[in-house]
Amino acid sequence: MSPLYERLDQTNRALRYAQVAAQSLTAGTAVVRQLDDTPLTELVMSNLETTQRAVQRILGGVLSLPEEDRTTLLATARAWLEAHGSAAAAGRLLFCHQKTVRYRMHRLEEFLRGPLDDPKIIAELSMAVDAVGTFSMLLQSNQMPASRTGAEERRTGSRDPNARSRNGRAPAPGTRPTGPRIDRDQ
Repeated sequence: MSPLYERLDQTNRALRYAQVAAQSLTAGTAVVRQLDDTPLTELVMSNLETTQRAVQRILGGVLSLPEEDRTTLLATARAWLEAHGSAAAAGRLLFCHQKTVRYRMHRLEEFLRGPLDDPKIIAELSMAVDAVGTFSMLLQSNQMPASRTGAEERRTGSRDPNARSRNGRAPAPGTRPTGPRIDRDQ
């Protein structure tokens, strides 16, 4: 279903929204869907192929995780974004403790191209989460093997798994990057 419109010259745009909403549904489901009439949604739906490539670049590692982990991290990211970066408010939305939200967001950050205190990274995450929420088929089409994560690339400066870190030492197995706290509550 398209967003409401008031002028006849908006019919083509409304038709496009309705078509994309219908395409985003799983085949055989009896559901009505209306896309948000926002600039971000319009950008996401303007070119599905470009959107798919962007989602893969931003969330590729997350999308290659087992379904339960992927679903948990994406739901946490969505709640954290809706809560404007507040782990406490996201925890209330998810019915979990704010420390759980922080842990999940740190885990998600390992797959991103930078830290979550960077507005550009937050904007990319927001776009990708919105795209995956709008087009669930992006979850299926992006089931590719995980590449080196953004955190590993930042830590070593390379996608080469044998690369040395910036201090000349090989990164310790299983280490996590340190970074800013992911919470604006404190």
